[in-house]
Amino acid sequence: MTLLGILGSSVVTALFGFGWFLDWLNDGPAAPKFELASVMLKITFPYLWFITFVALSGAILNTLGKFAVSSFTPVFLNVMIIACAWFLSPNLAQPEIGLAIGVFLGGFVQFAFQIPFLIKEGYWLNLNGAGAILG
Repeated sequence: MTLLGILGSSVVTALFGFGWFLDWLNDGPAAPKFELASVMLKITFPYLWFITFVALSGAILNTLGKFAVSSFTPVFLNVMIIACAWFLSPNLAQPEIGLAIGVFLGGFVQFAFQIPFLIKEGYWLNLNGAGAILG
C-alpha cells in the first residue's frame, strides 16, 4: 500500500485537494499547491509503513512489560520535525519539504529506536517470510 501511495500520490492529492487539482489543470493560481502537496505526499507516505511496524513492535514490547519504550517512542517524531524545521527547512527553496522530510525521518527513527529492545527480547523481523516480527 505504501508503494501504491507513493506512485499514486498525484491521484490521492487530486482526490483530497480537488480544487488544487482543477487549478493545476487550468493553470490557476493554486496549481503550485497541488504540485507541492503531491511531492510532500511522496515524502511522507512511507511514514505509514514505519508506524505500522512501530505499533507492532510496541505491542510486542508492551506484552513483555517494556512499557517505557512504547511510551517514549513518539517523542522522536516531534524531535525530527523540530530538527528539520530548524536546520533543514531554512536552507530549502520550499521550506515545507523540510517538514515532510522530518515526518519521514521521524517514522524511521521511531522504528529504529525500538529495534535494539526487540533484539534484546529475542524478537526480530523475518524479511524472507511474511515480513512478521518473530521470536
